[in-house]
Amino acid sequence: MGVQETSFNIPKLKVYVNDREFFEARNINVFTSYMLTFYNAAMIDKWLSKCDMSFYQNQLNFAVWCATSGCGVTKEHLNSKENLIASVYRFHVYYQTRKILEELSCPIPGDQIFNATDNHINMLKFQKLCNEFNVQSTDFRFKGGDNGGLGTMYNYWTNRGYKPLRGVPYNPKKFQFIEQSSSEAIKIDYVYQEAAVEGWTQFIPVKSDGFTRSGAVRLDDSIRNYVHCILGSQAQTRSNILKSFETQQYFVDLLEQNIKSMFSIPESIEKYQDAISKTNSRIDYVVAVGLYMIPSDLVLKVGKLVGYNNNIVVATSEMKIGQNEQVNTIQVPAIEKKPPESVQVEAASVPEINPLYVSLSISILIWLVFYVMSS
Repeated sequence: MGVQETSFNIPKLKVYVNDREFFEARNINVFTSYMLTFYNAAMIDKWLSKCDMSFYQNQLNFAVWCATSGCGVTKEHLNSKENLIASVYRFHVYYQTRKILEELSCPIPGDQIFNATDNHINMLKFQKLCNEFNVQSTDFRFKGGDNGGLGTMYNYWTNRGYKPLRGVPYNPKKFQFIEQSSSEAIKIDYVYQEAAVEGWTQFIPVKSDGFTRSGAVRLDDSIRNYVHCILGSQAQTRSNILKSFETQQYFVDLLEQNIKSMFSIPESIEKYQDAISKTNSRIDYVVAVGLYMIPSDLVLKVGKLVGYNNNIVVATSEMKIGQNEQVNTIQVPAIEKKPPESVQVEAASVPEINPLYVSLSISILIWLVFYVMSS
């Protein structure tokens, strides 16, 4: 059973650097090992009794819920017609999902200690995150498909292989993990969540009433990291990220570093500002009102550009969503007009007469006249 690409391209991000061009980031896919298979009654009882957060599926569902519903981010945001906006929100979901799993100390698929049905989690951090996102219900089990999310029962038919019992409700007294069926119970071999291919998407709302308080903070964090990872990777390699596979890989490495480092807000702001300053990028694009703005073109600029500043800008309600041409410009001071060069030359050719010299000349002239007359 291979892993399918989601409709939101979150496991395999297409990162847009403007509204037309993108590159594909080969990040770690934490959406694998999601669908559960139950081989005994004890494991089924564990899943049915409560939302046991030791199941990786529940951990991932919770992280996705926080990154979307808990922030006020919806499918409408992820499917925005503006490629750059959709890209930022999809990056946000991936980045915050990874970051939350990191905060919970949950091993992810590929880790040596990863266990899909008994995965480590820091429950104190879980409660802290529930408080941050004002979680009202702590049930994050997938509930689609047969048996309220538990899955479809399968049993083996001689010469015909494993057959699903779709639509048949699970009853532990009637269906049991036994050697062979009897008059009292029917043998089942396993229960599989075949409907949970993209079960985590059920925790992404279609619409919302706006960003939550926690969402605004998390979204600003995601926006800063989006800009930092794209521009910062180019600043370090001095290469265009659309043309350099090395720079694209460095983007992935930088993202992993940011997820694991847990930078403070001031550190995050500093890295965001530094990446912009080193790449001469103009901040002129609104993702959403009240959030950090980003450059409309995140491709490396060579040389120094003038006519605008690259300081941090937060979008206001007067700005439109998308690129704002007149935002973030510097007024160039008026240049004082000078007379034409010909006039300047003529003025310069007339010598300036010193009054002292005039007085001295007159005195000498009078003295000469007096001397001639007296002689």
